[in-house]
Amino acid sequence: MVDAIELVLRQRDFRAGDFRVGFQSCNDIVGTRPDASVCRRNARAYVDTASVVGVVGPFISGCAEIQIPIVSRAAAGPLAMVSPSNTDDDLTRGANARSLYPDGVRSYARVTTHDVAQGAATAHLARRLGARRAALVLQRGLDDGYVQGNAGAFRAAARTLGIESAAFDWRFRQSYRELAASVAASRPDLVYLVGLPEMNGKRLVEDLRAALGPRVPFVAPDSFAAEDIAEELGLVGEGFRVTVPGIPPGSLPPEGKRFLRDLGRAGVASHEPYVPEAAQATEVLLDAIARSDGTRASVVEELFATKVENGMLGSFAF
Repeated sequence: MVDAIELVLRQRDFRAGDFRVGFQSCNDIVGTRPDASVCRRNARAYVDTASVVGVVGPFISGCAEIQIPIVSRAAAGPLAMVSPSNTDDDLTRGANARSLYPDGVRSYARVTTHDVAQGAATAHLARRLGARRAALVLQRGLDDGYVQGNAGAFRAAARTLGIESAAFDWRFRQSYRELAASVAASRPDLVYLVGLPEMNGKRLVEDLRAALGPRVPFVAPDSFAAEDIAEELGLVGEGFRVTVPGIPPGSLPPEGKRFLRDLGRAGVASHEPYVPEAAQATEVLLDAIARSDGTRASVVEELFATKVENGMLGSFAF
């Protein structure tokens, strides 16, 4: 994703209209979890640095929840933030989203869809696979709404599709035989795992597969969608399906496919999730800066005036 951002900047000669622009990559995560203190410290650093007029990111929804109230304050500018990868629906929808803006100044947008869409899509996949009963194996202890968003949307859509669902708690254990036996007793036609693979996910998949046999499909959201996770699972992961809230490379519009080809020619893995989204978020921010008068408030105003025609992700507006 960082390589994609840098390639867009190079293609534009580090310019946004009449403005010269620079870029610094900042990290907010440990593994795949946001570090709350780092998220908070980074957001304050963005606000305190006068030359920063926009942010591409953050990567994790939990970090966005911390940073949005800091960068959106009127006293901060406010500061424009465009995420390529946040999927928590509460960041942009309903009362929870409104609570993130103490001054009522919206400054955050994203170019990917949310977990409600991802969870509902998984229910439709379950129906396509012929499932009538689903077991939801849900990690407990995640505090960013990821599990709730995906699982809740799955349950709601599954009900309308005539699919029964039962939930099971996934807590960190050295062995999951007892949990696997409980899941097997519910006789599911499909297992939906929602959580982070760092929670001894390989052992969980191994024990579930041993209890359920080879025919029951396993599905997980984008937390499992990475090559290193597939390699770690090995043979027990064969046939494991994952959803990603983005556009598959082969289904991208021509502009998106062209960019991935350019990125691949630079020796970068262009097939990882959120790569075209990172490039599109960068273009959106640069275009907003180009149309602005250079102030933070003007960049935010132009961000929400965005109307992309035939971009990397197609045509859209905020």
